[in-house]
Amino acid sequence: MIRSDAEIIVSGVDHDRRIEPWWKLDDERPNIIGSLKTLGVDLVTTPNFSLIIDRPRMDDMHAMKRIAIVHEEFTRFGMPAALHVNGRTDRDFERWTEFLIERSTIRQLAFEFSTGNGRTDRLPLYTQWLCHMAESVNRPLDIFVRGNPIAIPALRRGFERVYYIETTSFMRTTKRRQAERSGNQRIVWRRHLTPAGQDLTELFDLNAEEQAIWLLSSFIGEVG
Repeated sequence: MIRSDAEIIVSGVDHDRRIEPWWKLDDERPNIIGSLKTLGVDLVTTPNFSLIIDRPRMDDMHAMKRIAIVHEEFTRFGMPAALHVNGRTDRDFERWTEFLIERSTIRQLAFEFSTGNGRTDRLPLYTQWLCHMAESVNRPLDIFVRGNPIAIPALRRGFERVYYIETTSFMRTTKRRQAERSGNQRIVWRRHLTPAGQDLTELFDLNAEEQAIWLLSSFIGEVG
């Protein structure tokens, strides 16, 4: 049920233990990347290997290096990819800025504002880091984001285009919830129980439409 003219983006987040097996595939990775191209995928976002506070700092450096390696592999084998610039310190984002300045072909970034990054006390700092990085690179950059949409207005001031990957409507549909607007700035999710085996397409379409209207009215402007 995907439109023939749809642009397909492969993106996701998960625990690191589910991402680690990628390294065991060795010679199979080029074939897997080629299969994504054959399927018609237009872009992927690289994995966001975790940076964790209560671990030795070298673990963070290792995670960032692996993000860069995965991005290079995808692009080397012809699969457009958005680089996930995960970090948690000023210096982390300075390093990503240096990395981007040295590689002028990178035009798309990715970031997720869920878990710790999406907390109200941390989100402004991350948007500040990201926008400063975009300004320092001195070329147009796009960014694909997921998680807390509050980050969208700030990011639009620093990036050429902001694409928001909206996942709430799908997840709420699978949990049998229906979107219902409460005023202009809020959505509540009512229980919507269905018989076993019932098709959820209609419920998903409704939820996706309500989410889109809410995002547009709350964060002003076009949201990809």
